[in-house]
Amino acid sequence: MEIIIISGSNRKLSQSERVSKIIEKIIKDQLNINSYIFSLYSNKLPLWNEEGYGSDEENIINLKKNFSQSKGFIFVVPEWHGMVPPHVKNLILLLGTKPFWHKPALIVTISSSNGGAYPAMELRGSSQKNSHINWIPEQVIIRDVKNWIPVNTDEVYHRLVTSIKVLNIYTNQLEDVREQLSDLEIKDFGM
Repeated sequence: MEIIIISGSNRKLSQSERVSKIIEKIIKDQLNINSYIFSLYSNKLPLWNEEGYGSDEENIINLKKNFSQSKGFIFVVPEWHGMVPPHVKNLILLLGTKPFWHKPALIVTISSSNGGAYPAMELRGSSQKNSHINWIPEQVIIRDVKNWIPVNTDEVYHRLVTSIKVLNIYTNQLEDVREQLSDLEIKDFGM
């Protein structure tokens, strides 16, 4: 497994799911690497809890294993009232450090109107300290997403394709970085 695409909406038939499928097709057709969509609608996750997850414990362990095997991530995040949906933040908390440790991720935000910038800022500002995820400098904002039609002549589509190719370069280069870092004693949490 190379890339996991996180569809960040817990709504049925969401625009996040539609955009995630478009991204999956781009990855397959243009990069010929493995990817799959992890939908926060289809995968009902418990809320993060430091005391454990009871009957969900085995599912969380398997989720961490699956995410740990990935080399990179694409987060497709809707803007809800200017924020990242809580289910996205919960996923990052549930997975902790190991699955994201020094792995690149691309942020793709979507908005039904003219927004979309705030979720990218929120993810960059509040999710990388303990997870050690490496948000790449590129990001894509898809505004008026319900009317967005991905075609080769569309500027947003071109930016999306280019950003995915940049992510692929980061995934390949950061493998060596992770290997070199594995010899260091770095604590899971803290600055």
